[in-house]
Amino acid sequence: MGRVDKSVALGLKARVALYAGSWCKFGYGMAGTKNETKAVTYFEYAADAARRVINESGRELAPQYKDLFTREGQMKQEVKLESMFFMMFSDFANKSSHYMSLGEQCRMIGQSGRFPTQQLVDTYEMSNGKRIDEAGSGYDPTKPFIDRDPRLKETIYTHHDTIIGNTGSNKMKFLMELFNPQTRSWDEDSNELIITNADYTGSVAQYGYVQSGVGFAWKKYNHYDDETSATPTYNIHLMRFAEVLLTYAEAKIELNEIDATVVNAIDRVRARVGMPGILTVDPARINDQAKMRQIVRRERKVELAKESLMLFDMRRWRTGALQNAEPTYGYPLPEGVDVGKGIYPDGYEQATPDMVPSYGAPGSERDLNDIASYAAFADRLRMRDRDRRWEDCFYVWPIPQTERNKCPWLEQNPGYGE
Repeated sequence: MGRVDKSVALGLKARVALYAGSWCKFGYGMAGTKNETKAVTYFEYAADAARRVINESGRELAPQYKDLFTREGQMKQEVKLESMFFMMFSDFANKSSHYMSLGEQCRMIGQSGRFPTQQLVDTYEMSNGKRIDEAGSGYDPTKPFIDRDPRLKETIYTHHDTIIGNTGSNKMKFLMELFNPQTRSWDEDSNELIITNADYTGSVAQYGYVQSGVGFAWKKYNHYDDETSATPTYNIHLMRFAEVLLTYAEAKIELNEIDATVVNAIDRVRARVGMPGILTVDPARINDQAKMRQIVRRERKVELAKESLMLFDMRRWRTGALQNAEPTYGYPLPEGVDVGKGIYPDGYEQATPDMVPSYGAPGSERDLNDIASYAAFADRLRMRDRDRRWEDCFYVWPIPQTERNKCPWLEQNPGYGE
């Protein structure tokens, strides 16, 4: 536990090969052009290495998704089978705590500055396996967080969720409230109190999820039942078995070698949280490489959110312009607020049936990458990052000048100047 074994080495080989294959297929190879031949070779490496982890390592998925992200959960033997490699704290290292959760809390209990986006929230399926814009999904804009993939609520705090905050000296339960300067709280004896909502009003509200974010807060890695918020000791995942399963599936899909093992790898990840099988939802997927690519990418987003992989996925899938060329949207803006009369309508209750995002034309890059567009009702939503932009040079990093000083013949990556 906590050491590099053969499964970790193979997992890393699979990850690097998958990235290289994607880069050669969708991006640019070392010669400056796409290289399908190299892509095939790399995807074969990725599939083979991942297959060995699946078949030979004895690794398994933890029964409960939420256990992966708390200290208490990580101590369970069944969770250790999934946790392949991580930054060690708590019982595994000399350094006893870290600050990953600091800056991701509600203002009711601590500091905030990093928030989830609506685009991520709307990637999670309904519990029946349909995307929220699909016919028969059951999605209701007035109750957008009901009957969703359970990983949504294990990853992101949404309006009217009950949050447990624990600073060590102060442990409190309170209601996440977007539209009212007051909210409810409960003491250790379950007595209900009405308290000031510091995420809505007051000297620190400008930094909270209402005014600085778009209405969401991170829950993943931020469960405070068992630890204090500023000095958590849970381990930070760098690789786990669920990623290997999805790596295997993606590599095989890109090779267009779609069979029962591919479906099983994806379904194992989904089944843990009670989501239906991918062919149960859409039997046509098995004969459609684009649809299979869509579902494995969707699974990577929702399963591995906040685990430091999405930036690299975005780069290798070449979706930077779609994901970053528009403002960040969020909760519906309430109408009829009257501070003098103490009237604070709930924006979600005012949402209308047409407030369902578009995912572009069927088969388009936006559609197949599940990137929601809110243009049709953008003026009714909380908006930030109005000046977001994307340039294709962002797909790679600039080469530090210190490195170029050492190697004067090293050319700067295009788009970064001299």
